[in-house]
Amino acid sequence: MRKNASSEYHVKHDVKNRTIYLKGQITAITPVLIKKAIMAIEPSPENCTKPIFFFITCTGGDFVAALTIWQTLDPYYTYLVTVAVDKAVSAGMTITQLGKYRFATSGTKFLIHSGTKSLSKDTPLNKGQLLDMFKELATIDANQLTLLSRHGRPISTIRAMIEGESGFRTKYAITLKLIDGVFEESDPDKIRKRFLAAYHKAKKKPRHGRAFLITTSDKFYKILYLVRR
Repeated sequence: MRKNASSEYHVKHDVKNRTIYLKGQITAITPVLIKKAIMAIEPSPENCTKPIFFFITCTGGDFVAALTIWQTLDPYYTYLVTVAVDKAVSAGMTITQLGKYRFATSGTKFLIHSGTKSLSKDTPLNKGQLLDMFKELATIDANQLTLLSRHGRPISTIRAMIEGESGFRTKYAITLKLIDGVFEESDPDKIRKRFLAAYHKAKKKPRHGRAFLITTSDKFYKILYLVRR
């Protein structure tokens, strides 16, 4: 497994298993590391024909950086499998929506909230600066709603959750269609194996509207994904 030199940002990638891992806060450097990882795994989205896994354990961070990650990985949407592990908070929650196939591990905590900005108590602001800040935060919230409602429904509920500070678990995430299913285990190798087994089985018998099941510990969690010709 190849990983970035600094462990501070917790971004690493595994070329053989076509996997990117993100653990920790999203900062300004994170999109650079994500870009490096996807280029090592699959330089051209047009030539991508196999699933790419993105495991996310994120405590939030820079929303603009999260948007840059989105711009980098969105061209791979058709083959991207996102798995939220343990927690996906704030900006981290938005990037879980990147994949066509979206999972979480059992017990994962999610949190979405309105945009925030930290201010120094010793920094006075005039009306124009406050207005600019309001516009920036309103733009963040509008972008959040756009990203979270790519799959999530109902949009009115998601909008209300953004305006507040809403924490929830995997069961409610499924209800909101923010994830498609849950893995009982959190081991990446087991998750990849289970997903690929179901994915390839469905590909062998393509049928319009055909769904396939992913199981863990002999439990059926969710009927997942339409696999089309």
